[in-house]
Amino acid sequence: MKVGIAIHVEKDPYESIKKNVEETGLHNGQLLFWDMSLYNEESAEKVKRACREFDFEVTGLWCGWSGKVIWSYPEKYRTVGLVPAETRAQRVEDILKGAWFANEIGVKTLIT
Repeated sequence: MKVGIAIHVEKDPYESIKKNVEETGLHNGQLLFWDMSLYNEESAEKVKRACREFDFEVTGLWCGWSGKVIWSYPEKYRTVGLVPAETRAQRVEDILKGAWFANEIGVKTLIT
């Protein structure tokens, strides 16, 4: 079994992958996206270029979503994922954008 890494992509997907491969020596893992503005063709090309150059395999795309999130108990049950009715429609759109992006970079596993 390959051991992978979870890479939180904050600004530049290429630089995020490069930095993590250089620091850890791991060549596969998940990309975590919380910034919906990064779901675009330019970012997709950066991911694909980094994967080629650093021999990195993306095993899954963590698709975040917008809106307030509190991860601690018990608030997490009212703020996380698709549960809150007031953020559900926007978050479904966010996840669909993530699915589009995953397809663009050739990833079949979407995590949220």
